[in-house]
Amino acid sequence: MSSKRGAASMRLDSGSVFAGYTIERILGVGGMGVVYLAHHPRLERLVALKVLSDNLGDDDRVRAKFEREAALAARLDHPNIVPVYDRSGTDADVLWISMKYIDGGDAAHLLKRLGGPVAAATAVRLLADAAHGLDYAHQHGVLHRDVKPANILIEHGDHGAERAVLTDFGIARALDDAETMTGTTATFAYVAPERFLGQQADNRADVYSLGCTFYELLTGRTPFPRLEQAALIAAHLNEPPPRPTLAHPGLPQGLDAVIGTALAKRPGDRFATCGALAEAARRVLTDLQRPTVVPPYSGPHPTYSGPHPNYSGQPPNYSGPQPIYSGPQPIHSGSQPIPVNQPIPAGPQPIPANPQPFYSGQPPIYSGPQPGQPFGGYPTPPPRPRKSLGLIAVLAVIAVSIVTAITVGIVVVKERSGPATVASPTPSRTTTTAPSPVAIQLLDDGVRIGSANAPKTIDMFNEPICPACGRLLNGYGADIERAIQSGKLAVQFHLLNFLDSSSASGNYSTRAVAATRCVAQSGAATVYLKTYQGLFGQSFQPLEKGATDHTDAELAELARTSGAAAATTDCIRSGRLMDLARATAAQGYALLEKLQRGTLSTPAVFSGIAQVDTTRPDWVTGLN
Repeated sequence: MSSKRGAASMRLDSGSVFAGYTIERILGVGGMGVVYLAHHPRLERLVALKVLSDNLGDDDRVRAKFEREAALAARLDHPNIVPVYDRSGTDADVLWISMKYIDGGDAAHLLKRLGGPVAAATAVRLLADAAHGLDYAHQHGVLHRDVKPANILIEHGDHGAERAVLTDFGIARALDDAETMTGTTATFAYVAPERFLGQQADNRADVYSLGCTFYELLTGRTPFPRLEQAALIAAHLNEPPPRPTLAHPGLPQGLDAVIGTALAKRPGDRFATCGALAEAARRVLTDLQRPTVVPPYSGPHPTYSGPHPNYSGQPPNYSGPQPIYSGPQPIHSGSQPIPVNQPIPAGPQPIPANPQPFYSGQPPIYSGPQPGQPFGGYPTPPPRPRKSLGLIAVLAVIAVSIVTAITVGIVVVKERSGPATVASPTPSRTTTTAPSPVAIQLLDDGVRIGSANAPKTIDMFNEPICPACGRLLNGYGADIERAIQSGKLAVQFHLLNFLDSSSASGNYSTRAVAATRCVAQSGAATVYLKTYQGLFGQSFQPLEKGATDHTDAELAELARTSGAAAATTDCIRSGRLMDLARATAAQGYALLEKLQRGTLSTPAVFSGIAQVDTTRPDWVTGLN
C-alpha cells in the first residue's frame, strides 16, 4: 500500500507496506491517528510509525505548519526525547512521522497495569526525566503542548535501568489550526488555563501539563476528573489545585505545595521551568530523611510581664478548623522563566474583607531585638536565691547515711573531711535518646516548626504591626526555641494582616506575610525564625497608623541578614506571593475566629482549643 489518502482512516493490516515501512502491528490509537510498530527494510530496525488522521492533511496551513514543527522536533537530540527518524514529504497525501521504538510502553499503560498510582519515588524519577527533556526542548524554541502520561514512554536500559522519554514534540502545536475540525489536539485533562482562554502559551504551559501528569502518577487519577468537557474546562480555569495527599493520604504533605505551584492558574505563579518542578518534588522526598534542624539556643533566659490577651470564659466548643480556602500552598523556584508573555489576570478569589483591628489605643513602648538577631532579647531575670550550703551539706550527710543502711555493697569511709563513696555491685546504665530533628512545614494557614512527633503543638497568632506581639515573641523566644529544639514542642505560626489599612502603604501586613512565606518555602527553619522575629524588632516594626512602613526590598534585606538565600530574597522583592499571603492570612483569621469567640485579640496562643495564659512567666515550660 502506498501513502495515499485514507490510509489513516482505514487501519493498516499486518504485513502491508506504507511509505516504505512494513507494518507489524498497532501500538496505540489516539485522537491524532494510529501508531504502528513497523519495520524498515533498508534500516533493518523496528520503528514507531505514527500515521495521522487523513483529514489533518486537508488544510494547506496545517500541512505547512506540521512540516515546520516536525523539522524542529527532528533536530532535538536529548536522551529523554524520542528521536525522530523521518517524516512525510510535502507531496504526501497523509501526514506521518517515524520515531525510535521504545519497548517499555508508556506511563498511561503503567498506571492501568498497576490499577492505581506508582510509588512516589518512581513518580519523581519519571518526572525528572521528562523535565530534563522538556527544558532542553524549550531552550531550543520547541513547546510540547500535549504533555500527558501517554506521551511519556518508559525505556528499559541495561541492567534493568529505566528512563522516561517524551514523544510527539511539536505535533500538537503544528495541528492547532485543525482544532475546529478534530477537537483539541491536546487532552483536556492536562491543558493549561491560558490555552482555553486563547492566550499565547509559553514553556509554563508545559509546566502545568507536567504537573497534571505528576499528580496522576502520584494518585492514579487526573487532577480534575469531570465527565462533561465544559465542566473540565471550568475546573482548570476556576478550581484550586487539588491536594494529592487527600487522594492518597500516604504521600508526603510537601507534595501538596509542589502540585499547588505547578497547577497555579497564572503562568507567573508556576515554577519557571520543568526542572524547578522536578527539583522541588525531589527535595520533598529527600527532606523526609533529612529535615531542617534548628541549632540549640545559647542566649540569655528572658522574662515577660506584658498584658494578658483579651480572653475570658471557657474554651469554645471547637472540633477543628474549617478553612475558607482548601488549596495547597505554592512554592517557587528562584530561576527565571524562559521568555514569558504577560501573566493571565488572576481569577476571583473569595477572601473576606479585612476585619477591624483586634486592639485599640496607643501601642505600648517596648524594646525588641534588631533585625537579624536571634530569638530572645529581653533582660535576664534576676538570679534565683541561693540555698544555704550548710543545709545542703546536712542533707547530703543524711542521704549518704540512709544509702549506707539499705544498700548491699561495700562502703568505704574516708576521713571526716572527705566524701563518702558507695560502690554498687550492679551499676546502672542510662540511655539518652536524641530528639527528632526539627523540620519546617508549610500549612494552609501558616507555618509549622518542630519535630514531627513533638508531644505538644501550639498555635501562635500575631500581626506584623501589633507591638504586643513583638513583646511576647521577644520575651519568650528563647523558651520557645529551646522547647522546639528539645523535641518537646512544635509551633504553628499564624501571621495575620488585619491591620493592613492602618499601615502607611495600605498593605504592609500582607507583604510581611508574603515575605515570611517566601522564607518558609526555602525550607530553612532557622532563617524563618530569625526573619519572623526581625519583623517585630523595635527599629523595624512599623507603628499602627504610622507615617512609614517598609518596602519589599527592605523586607528582602531583613531576610538576607537573617541568612536567606538569593532565591528567597528575589521571591520577596517580586511580590509574587501576595495572593497566597492573603489566602494564608484569611485562613489564619478564620481559625482564630473559631478558637477565640467574641472579642478577638493578638497575640494569642492556643494549646488545642484552650487559650494559653501568656501572662504566666512559666507558660512555655508549663506546656511540656
